[in-house]
Amino acid sequence: MYGQLMKKARYALAQYLLTFCLLMVASASSSTEASWDVVAEPDWGSQARLNPTAGKGVSGGKFYNLVERHHRYGSAAESKINYVRYIYTIINAAGLDSSAHISIDFDPLYESVQLHKVIIHRGDTEIDQINTNNIQLLQREKELDQGLYNGELTLHMLLADQRVGDRIEVSYSVIGANPVFNNHIFGWARLQSSVPVGNFFFNLSYPSSKQVTTRTYAGKLEPLKKKAGGLTHLTWENYNATAQKYQSDTPASYSAQTEIQYSEFNTWSDVANWAEPLYKLQTTTNELKAFAATIKNQHDNLEDQVSAVITFVQDDVRYTGINSGIGGYKPDNPTDILRRRFGDCKDKAVLMAAILNELGVTAHPVLVHSRSGKGIAGYLPTPDAFNHMIVHLPNHNNQSYWIDGTISLQGSSPDTLYQGNYHHALIPAQSEKGLVAYQIAAPSLPEQEISEAYTLKYNHEAEPTNLKVTSIFRGYEAEYLRRTIHNSSIYSLQENYLEFYQSFYENIQRIGDFEISDDRKANTITIEEHYEIQDALEYLEDESDNDYATFSFSVYAETITGDLSVPSDTRRKQPLAQYHPVYVSHNISLTHAEGWSIEDDTFDINNSHLEYKSSNTKKSANELVLEYELKTLTDTVSVTDSKKYIADLKQILDSPYYGVTFSVSREELNYTKFDKQLLLISDWFRQNLDQLGTQSSALNH
Repeated sequence: MYGQLMKKARYALAQYLLTFCLLMVASASSSTEASWDVVAEPDWGSQARLNPTAGKGVSGGKFYNLVERHHRYGSAAESKINYVRYIYTIINAAGLDSSAHISIDFDPLYESVQLHKVIIHRGDTEIDQINTNNIQLLQREKELDQGLYNGELTLHMLLADQRVGDRIEVSYSVIGANPVFNNHIFGWARLQSSVPVGNFFFNLSYPSSKQVTTRTYAGKLEPLKKKAGGLTHLTWENYNATAQKYQSDTPASYSAQTEIQYSEFNTWSDVANWAEPLYKLQTTTNELKAFAATIKNQHDNLEDQVSAVITFVQDDVRYTGINSGIGGYKPDNPTDILRRRFGDCKDKAVLMAAILNELGVTAHPVLVHSRSGKGIAGYLPTPDAFNHMIVHLPNHNNQSYWIDGTISLQGSSPDTLYQGNYHHALIPAQSEKGLVAYQIAAPSLPEQEISEAYTLKYNHEAEPTNLKVTSIFRGYEAEYLRRTIHNSSIYSLQENYLEFYQSFYENIQRIGDFEISDDRKANTITIEEHYEIQDALEYLEDESDNDYATFSFSVYAETITGDLSVPSDTRRKQPLAQYHPVYVSHNISLTHAEGWSIEDDTFDINNSHLEYKSSNTKKSANELVLEYELKTLTDTVSVTDSKKYIADLKQILDSPYYGVTFSVSREELNYTKFDKQLLLISDWFRQNLDQLGTQSSALNH
């Protein structure tokens, strides 16, 4: 039930946080005006070989004959060149639709665009498409609805007179690099796709005085290396690159397609040393001291003061990122953030850390990745391994805490709020530690604890079945529900829950409003619901038995299955992601005056990735209790374990359904129907009593 209505999913949380703060998307401090120009192809461009035979018989709208990239570094940041060249063939009408324009994104504060070629090859004819009248600069601000402004521009060019069978060739260069990186060399390049490509080509050129390490993921391509003109040139070529698709539900840290990573950073400590000046807490101010003093005056003990700071930054400092200039990487002064009451993840992190330090609590801003945190340790050391910033309290009450300032309406205590479980962090203030691995403890109590109590009536056609639902939400689940109520309303929540039950019981109605109790310090929300179900039992027709009629009643512990799903690709060649940590329980009691003749039973599944148990027990002659509990143990299932895991998963998904049957004598059933008719007649008289009295008075006169 609640898994569908309040779908949490740890991966969904990661996506949610990713939209909150993209550290590595913004600009640097330069006053260069936005510029683009048409410039001849550089003499080192167009090196990739065109594969004339590739693409025969392929499906889809377009076939990429060639994808060529050069990352070329000079002695200064502004001399960095990202060169791109691609050639594709339009196969059919669908290819025409997707070949309408060319878009090149760049940051005008430190980048410019050189357009080299836009040519239509039609047989032996070359049609030059570069026409300045068809080129526009657009400022689309793709992330504005997420509270992010980065100032990027898009060079947009419409193509004309394309036809099926045409081969389109495009090449351009983006010149410049963000000065915030101090001309460090690092980056990534892809050499494989989900569709076949005639030739994937990548060249990396950098000053020979630099030491650069490379690493290949999901492949064994070796580079061709040469030195010329004071530069080292490394070239990778994936000729006739086969298609490689990701299977469904693969972990975010898994690489299936061949990629090249390069970096001149030798250790993660080197990366932390680069980051330390950007995130070093600035000298405190009287305004910041005064705010900390106010917190002290309002709260007697340090624990309440820490909780108040976390809640203030999360709930009262609006999320807005103005990521122009070096603001994409360097946070603003905490005093300015405090005064204006808005900022992005790094602003919130440095503000929280600054106030906590004023209270005598050691706190550091730390860099993490919201999706791929678990896989960072396998990367070469690099600044682009991070896209988010949180706060680390290394030794508060002998505990270590990882607090995310961008999550609103959390629990108000560090001990109960859901911590940022990103697996790896870089602490610029403690560069000697390098990349720090950490793990948040799994919940000790179910984060969803649902209890449904059905009271089934013998006279079921005349009397409704009563349902009482008591739900306890803890930790992350309480925070998710708190945000749901805050962003919509309790009324919407009540309607959503009612609609869920209506999918099982058509004639159900809610009795009264929800009773909701929110203990934010304990980070627990309790909800009590009451319903009545008319005609809850389903008649099972059996003409062979003239003395008895049989009815059935079914229940479903949906909470158990809310975070589980069988992947669409069950024959795994790639690992499988599992939501983790998940700890939920769902209990259902069925009370019936006639009692139960059902034997007690249990069903358990235990493997290295999850634990599941269910049971049905007669607590008394009249009460049958169904108990279900699920706990995950890992977030990734290996290919080796996947077959058994998926088989176990299918059994678990089938398990929470339970049905019971009743046999009622037809004589008793007729009495029941007669009782119902009497009740309907009685209701009609009560509802029409006043009208009948009025009509009687009129007749007497």
